[in-house]
Amino acid sequence: MRVRDVMTAGVQACHPEDTLADATARIWKSGSDWLPVTDWEDRLLGQISESDVQAALDRNGRAATEVPVSEAMSHNVRTCSPEDEIQETLHLMRESGSMHLPVIDPNRKLLGVFSLKALLEQRKESGENMGISDSELLEFSYGDL
Repeated sequence: MRVRDVMTAGVQACHPEDTLADATARIWKSGSDWLPVTDWEDRLLGQISESDVQAALDRNGRAATEVPVSEAMSHNVRTCSPEDEIQETLHLMRESGSMHLPVIDPNRKLLGVFSLKALLEQRKESGENMGISDSELLEFSYGDL
């Protein structure tokens, strides 16, 4: 099973020149705790999380309407490809301590997001293990038992 079989397409994103207030509103609307940051051609530049926003506001004392996303976003973001195997992607997520990864094409265009939540939801809905055993999911969640 590959990332393309589980990823969520059409995800919300924000841009570096958006304000932290705009990004926070989009984060809350998305039901997540982060957003990809893209340029105007949907190429991934980084990501911004609720904790990035809070840290930036604590650091500089300016209002969220005055601080651009570019001052708070993370630039070094782990990503995956639609063709990656789910097991390999779960390993990468575990190494990075993330529950999600942006899915990009070779030109860094954002195609969607692969998340543990989506994988678990699809497993539940389909009644199938999606090529990932329960023990592999436990290992992902808790490490070597």
